[in-house]
Amino acid sequence: MIWVYGICARDARPPLDVRGRGEAPLETVAHGGLLAVVSQAADGDERPSTGALHAHARVVDALMDETTVLPVRFGTGFAGALAVRSALAVRRTPLLHALHHVDGCVEMAVRASVPDRPRLAAVDQLPFPPDRRLKAALHEPLGGLAVAVRVWPALVPGEVLRAAYLVPRAELPAFQEAAAELELEFPRVLLTCTGPWPPYSFVE
Repeated sequence: MIWVYGICARDARPPLDVRGRGEAPLETVAHGGLLAVVSQAADGDERPSTGALHAHARVVDALMDETTVLPVRFGTGFAGALAVRSALAVRRTPLLHALHHVDGCVEMAVRASVPDRPRLAAVDQLPFPPDRRLKAALHEPLGGLAVAVRVWPALVPGEVLRAAYLVPRAELPAFQEAAAELELEFPRVLLTCTGPWPPYSFVE
């Protein structure tokens, strides 16, 4: 079995000195302008483990540092190089389009919540904007620096924003500064901004 970590353009130079799952050396499989970064599965490496997950993340992060990469979900495996080439051939057009879309960008994750929000009957009595206005106030300065955004419904009570932003590397300092300014502007909001990450949220 072959594990797949990421897809790059064929002319990319991935860092093959990084080790994959089970300390296996990285290899590449090319087809139609695409390059899959893979490693051979070691005996007994078929089951997921914390070590395997960390190895996968390490490879994808190293790829992100060197080139544009479409990260592949942990645990994606194929029977061999021929099967990888077949998958690249079937999805060649959407993969090339996705590479163009994320080229030069990284993912930033933002979560914002209002812990211990007081239960007031009238919206205009709140010492901060109601959810929809607060969400817009947090999102708009960040979204303006991104080329694409994914926003998800709240998972927990008090959460007002859970989003991923595809940010050009050149805009990364401005994005981080904007997030820091929002923390100062809305001191009652617990805002976390993490990244840069590989663009997992923008790869189908």
